[in-house]
Amino acid sequence: MRFSFISGYLIIQTFLFIFLAMGQISEFSLVAQESSANNSQKRITYEANPARTGLVTYTFPKSAAKDYNDFIKLNEPKIGDLRLKFTTRTSGTFIGPDGGVVDFWKPGLYRHKRADGSIFSEWESGQWELNIPNLITINSFNPKCAGCQRNLRYEWADGTENYKEWIPHRKEYSINFQHRSHVPALNWTLPNPKKFGSNFTIIGPFELYHSNLWNFFLEGLRESFDINGFYNELRREYGMANEGKIPVFLFDQNKEMVAYNGQELPGGSLEGGFGGQDYILKCCGSSLAQKKGNSEIDEDARKRFYYGTFIHEAVHNVHQITCLTLTASKPEIPPNETDPWFVEGFANHVASKFDLRAQANIYEGLRKRIDDRKLPKSFDAMLKEGYSNLVPYDLGAYLVEYMHKHYGRESVKKYINLSCHNTPTGSAVKQATGINANQFYTDAIMDFEETYKKSKSMMDVWNYSHLTQISPKMPKSFEQFQKNKLTLPADVREIQEYSEMPNLYELFEADVSTYSGVVVGDFWSRAGVRLYLWKEGTYKWFGSDYDATVFPNHSITLNYNGWQIFHWANGQRKMVAPDKTSVHFWNENQKAYFDAKGKEYQ
Repeated sequence: MRFSFISGYLIIQTFLFIFLAMGQISEFSLVAQESSANNSQKRITYEANPARTGLVTYTFPKSAAKDYNDFIKLNEPKIGDLRLKFTTRTSGTFIGPDGGVVDFWKPGLYRHKRADGSIFSEWESGQWELNIPNLITINSFNPKCAGCQRNLRYEWADGTENYKEWIPHRKEYSINFQHRSHVPALNWTLPNPKKFGSNFTIIGPFELYHSNLWNFFLEGLRESFDINGFYNELRREYGMANEGKIPVFLFDQNKEMVAYNGQELPGGSLEGGFGGQDYILKCCGSSLAQKKGNSEIDEDARKRFYYGTFIHEAVHNVHQITCLTLTASKPEIPPNETDPWFVEGFANHVASKFDLRAQANIYEGLRKRIDDRKLPKSFDAMLKEGYSNLVPYDLGAYLVEYMHKHYGRESVKKYINLSCHNTPTGSAVKQATGINANQFYTDAIMDFEETYKKSKSMMDVWNYSHLTQISPKMPKSFEQFQKNKLTLPADVREIQEYSEMPNLYELFEADVSTYSGVVVGDFWSRAGVRLYLWKEGTYKWFGSDYDATVFPNHSITLNYNGWQIFHWANGQRKMVAPDKTSVHFWNENQKAYFDAKGKEYQ
């Protein structure tokens, strides 16, 4: 859900430490030059073992580790093997315990040019650095939190990096691989496979860690999600790409995901997720349908899985990788916190192209927001609401849709670039569209009103067309009814013959035996009509201007144009007009007409 720049925090903090340290070194360089002649013959010892004179040497591969098992094989320097002990407070140049050169400026601030050509430096802040020229630089520093362990940054000469970052709320380390100079930038978490689920599944670039509860869902995801089309769309329309691995942690319970993420997610739904630049989280396996062993029932269940949340989080991932790429040379740029409307809206907008239910959710959610008078009055008012009332997910999504269709893909690309560079969202809208953000907002809402009217007839298609199709027993009669409906009399007494009463069994009876008693929910039909099935076997057709309820072995009721029409399993038929007058046929030869009070006409 929310934007996250975990690795960026480390980059910024390290940059600041180095900058300050360089300043301190410059400040004391003249003093050091003056006293170096007097101190050049003095030998400095190691703090942990003053008697030791040998070097602890380190070997490293030519590039950063790209998975956890390779990372744990790296030599992690220990400060006890590197730190020097000084008995003087006078700056100068000394001989190191290994015979190397030590430049000392003041307590806690020195540099050791080691005999093997590597360079160890330490700062008053506690940060230290080991540089092996033309191969690797390792920085260690304390994060600004109580009780936290030291963070380590490994930066290779080829531009690849590993981070070992302490996560306070989990009290454990997270390991990352990053290559910011690669285009697009690469960044992913290196999960410890022993800690994340019992199963590991690869689908495209996604490396999914999960329990058995997710197996069935992932079968459907593999079959239903057009991954190539997804990344082609992002690259073509928005200039976005991610060519790296994408670890995905699938949790069975929401509390497990919250414990990992360190915070509740907006909305807190069972379909919740989190998309960062280095991993994706999703919940909840405990709520997912499982295979029953019946091929038809299982296929129906697979079609009911909602993949929109997964796609939404995948958009967040590539969005953040795009920002990392665009700002690779400017790690000091902080993340943009001013545009949740675009961050979440963009993710939902893209997801709607690959799961039509997401499109329906956007339109229906915004329609309800307007009807309930909960729509922010302006762009500025929307910004103040932030994530409250889940405003970004429908309103934000339509604003992105409007920008895309009205101003074109280049406008959206420009907004993304500006936002990634932390341009305030109102200014970014103005630069991307050429108009004031509040005017853009007003225009978009007006456009929605017209778009919704044109799209209203598509809501059922978007919501239900992916579902299992149920066919009436007499499909031609059913489809003919969809086309022509019924010719209704002006007065119930115009109906003289039993055959003039509609045969509802011929029109609406369907075979639901496969799903009756097992599945409760919506189905679709070839004619584009939704059917809802209850557990006891009752089902209801929902047409655009009618509904028909079938009570198995009992009756069928049709509501159409204010008329109620009944057909019982024993053959009886009845029609009730909008004015409550009615005609009732007990059989072909027995009938009666009734007024609005139920009194039989004579």
